[in-house]
Amino acid sequence: MGSPQDSAQGGVAARLAAAGIEVPPPPAPVAAYVPAVRDGDRVWTAGQLPFVAGILPVTGKVGTGEGCVSADVAYGLARTCALNALGAALTVVDDLKRLVRVIKMVVYVASAPDFFGQAAVANGASELIAVAFTPGHHARSTVGVNALPLDASVEVELVLAVR
Repeated sequence: MGSPQDSAQGGVAARLAAAGIEVPPPPAPVAAYVPAVRDGDRVWTAGQLPFVAGILPVTGKVGTGEGCVSADVAYGLARTCALNALGAALTVVDDLKRLVRVIKMVVYVASAPDFFGQAAVANGASELIAVAFTPGHHARSTVGVNALPLDASVEVELVLAVR
């Protein structure tokens, strides 16, 4: 396993490119906030929804009932949220080379009342971060919620170390 310095020297972009992954520009905020804020050697992203080309490809609560978003689909949505959070970080850091590691991730999952697989959904975001960063481990909280903005199924926010 490489060191955090490996990521700081361009490894993030190279690892994502090798996996066929491109960091998108951040979605426009849907309310009165900015996508990210830098404070010293930390970047705090706003919660990012799984926008793709400006739209939410799927909405609704995650669960197994009729009209629910499946956990497998939500896993992919969490991955998209994490990519959008990296894009948000780039609004305050000029290059992926400056991102050293993810320190903390919070994943919110809009959950049907009988859904308890939030951690498996959040793995979509965590596993993407593990591809992008060395080391890829990070602290994480996963929270099942009744609703998210715009009826999104998943939302992810990150705290990153930068140099």
